[in-house]
Amino acid sequence: MNFQEEAQRVYEMRQKALHDEVSKEEAYKEAYREGRMQVKERVAKMMLQEKMDIQLISKVTGLLEDIVLKWKNKS
Repeated sequence: MNFQEEAQRVYEMRQKALHDEVSKEEAYKEAYREGRMQVKERVAKMMLQEKMDIQLISKVTGLLEDIVLKWKNKS
């Protein structure tokens, strides 16, 4: 293998490593967002059980009133 081929191989390996790192970071961010949403949902549902106002639940959790109202109507 000559120098140019070796350099190309190293470059491609580095590109793959960078791509893998970005993919991991994106997966982490998505998991974090999903976890935060699950926590907001749990808090909102607990507040609904306590008969709290829809607007207050929306304000505290940052969720849309329509979503909270949908959960209220399901229970």
